Amino acid sequence: MKALKIILIILASIVVLAIIGIAFLPEERTIERSIIVKTTADKPFKLVNDLKNWTKWSPWYKLDTTQVMTFSENAEGEGAWYTWDSKNKDLKTGRLTIVSSAKPDSIIVHLEMEGWDGGEAGYTFEKVGENETKVSQRMHLKSDGYFSKANIFIMEMVMNPIFDQGLAEIKAQAELMPDELAPLGKIENLGESELPAMMYMAYTDTANIAELHDFYQMAYGEIVVQSGMQNLNQAGPNIAHYHLWDPTKGIAVVQCGMQVAEEGKSAGNVEFVKVDAQKVIAADYIGPYEGLGEVHGAIYDYAVKNGFEITDQPYEIYMNDPSTVEDPNMLHTRICYPIKSE
Repeated sequence: MKALKIILIILASIVVLAIIGIAFLPEERTIERSIIVKTTADKPFKLVNDLKNWTKWSPWYKLDTTQVMTFSENAEGEGAWYTWDSKNKDLKTGRLTIVSSAKPDSIIVHLEMEGWDGGEAGYTFEKVGENETKVSQRMHLKSDGYFSKANIFIMEMVMNPIFDQGLAEIKAQAELMPDELAPLGKIENLGESELPAMMYMAYTDTANIAELHDFYQMAYGEIVVQSGMQNLNQAGPNIAHYHLWDPTKGIAVVQCGMQVAEEGKSAGNVEFVKVDAQKVIAADYIGPYEGLGEVHGAIYDYAVKNGFEITDQPYEIYMNDPSTVEDPNMLHTRICYPIKSE
């Protein structure tokens, strides 16, 4: 009996301390959880900003995948909403509306639910490193009395793992999303043409596709130095001749070249190259370099459709200097695929 009495006293003390502790809790609390996603902010932002994507990651949807959902005509961005009707006692009926959307930094949603007055939740997307984003979800709660404080305290314990589950799903989905294609510029003069004979000083090596910009800078730098040592003057726009392009391995074998007016000599890592005039399928492209893939595809489709046999890897001729062109939409690239002469 004495031991039982001691246990009861301890339990009573814990209850009293809990009651007192709740009384001293702050009037307002913010539930917040975060996760690091290894991708750019636009991908997790899109998963939250487009309400039709919520079925891919929301823990609430997973509670009842048979719930009836109705979406606004435009289900993306500020003003978009969806309603649900569920037989699950924890979901019942409700409505979620995006009240603020600042791409790609933050989103605020307003939630209304049967049996609950409703509230707002916020999502932020913060760049924390190269190709890394901190995604945070938060909900601000305000009490109106002692029992409300107790409910908020319990709600925080319940919501933390739910927030964690949703953020983990956002991370998994975002890291699987493909990169969005850059907006395509303008393709002009697609058709048969002739690539004039060229002489150029060249640097050829294997490069990581993701680091081509740095590779080009290094390659053209070496070419300029060697050409200067031989007193060679540039006679036309810079070029790149792709010997290999393997996106599955993420590598390319690229020959960067600077056209010259006189014959040069191969020295060190730089070689002198002379190319005869050849028949090509060519196109001029006005736009950012990120859209060049679409142009290569258009030329290849043209060749197949019209029965031309491509005989070599393509040349890209950079008709203006990217270091002096302020607007990338005004970059001019001519792409040439050598074809078999009749």
